[in-house]
Amino acid sequence: MTRPHARAGRYSGRRPMTTEFQDLSPADLRSARARVAKGARFTPLLPSDALSERLGHPVALKCENLQAGGAFKIRGASNFLARTIEAGKPRGVITYSSGNHAIATALAARRAGVPAVVVMPETAPAVKLERVRALGAEVHLAGRTSTDRFERAEAAHADPVCERRVVALADAATENVNGHGGCS
Repeated sequence: MTRPHARAGRYSGRRPMTTEFQDLSPADLRSARARVAKGARFTPLLPSDALSERLGHPVALKCENLQAGGAFKIRGASNFLARTIEAGKPRGVITYSSGNHAIATALAARRAGVPAVVVMPETAPAVKLERVRALGAEVHLAGRTSTDRFERAEAAHADPVCERRVVALADAATENVNGHGGCS
């Protein structure tokens, strides 16, 4: 695994996040949409009269809060695991997150029948910790920063017990980004 981006506190791979996904195509998003449809709900796009009036043009809001897990992150996690399983079923998944990605990864892993290890901050809200655990994920607490969580996830990934567990980093894998973009 590569170090998380120091300033943003997110994984960025070898290139800055702004250029990491320039090669994504409409075809990538369409194929992700088909995979995501199995793990995410169709959510409505509702017009906002107040915002439309304030901005002077039509505005609609995508109600991703209605997703299982409460956020759009289930799209990326579902797509990531579906692509990983297509390549050969992993023994599990490891991620680090302070909340919504943790919940989404735990849920997607449960649905896929693979174990999940989720590294969360020591300061994570109890409701999010409980939700991740209720979804069957093994929770590890590590520090307060994204770097603390990343290093703990990296150590878990290096552990021989976790052999063949894939690493799902929020917004870092192309499959996550494709899944997030495959809204329906």
